[in-house]
Amino acid sequence: MLLARANSAYRPLRPESTRDHAMSALTAGMAGLMLMTTSGLAAPAAPTDPSGYWSTKDDESIIRIGPCTAPAGAAATPTTPLIYCGTIVWLKEPLEKGVPKIDNLNSDLTKRGRPIIGMEVFSEFSADGDHWKGKAYNSDDGKTWDVTFKVQPDKANGDKAEITGCLVWPLCQSETFTKVQTVPGGDPTLAGNTPPHGTPAKAVPPPPPHR
Repeated sequence: MLLARANSAYRPLRPESTRDHAMSALTAGMAGLMLMTTSGLAAPAAPTDPSGYWSTKDDESIIRIGPCTAPAGAAATPTTPLIYCGTIVWLKEPLEKGVPKIDNLNSDLTKRGRPIIGMEVFSEFSADGDHWKGKAYNSDDGKTWDVTFKVQPDKANGDKAEITGCLVWPLCQSETFTKVQTVPGGDPTLAGNTPPHGTPAKAVPPPPPHR
């Protein structure tokens, strides 16, 4: 009697039901795998602010990096991403044949003859993962390179930055910059600060933004 009741209660699963159960199990398994995979991936860290004075390879020059000046008529908004630019403010050898060095190899003829000191060499630096990417002008060859700039904070020995430039991939070069707190003679590109060459002086900080 018990066996009869057990047999009467048994109903074989239909093929459709079996397939539905299998698909549900497979979907659940895939969802679990995706959750495990994505949970193990950390979001990329935002790049460190590149603002400040940076000494180039062999202390040949110092470049000041800061937010670019907004184009005339452009209104900044809270959602506007920061774009950084860099200007040469000091050269180890500022003179050539007794006169200040100028940009005489620029592929843009209209820009030739500009003084090297005060010339913008970094432009369009925008955040890209954990570094900055943008453009760099090299007055030694008159060409503009695509570059990445990654700040490596080091409180003990001073911050470093690795800059990698590519004219055409894979023609790339890398250098290490060192962050400095002073500019020999001060920063001549700041208003009212034009000390003589070779006079050590603490760099004057940029003026605060207008509110």
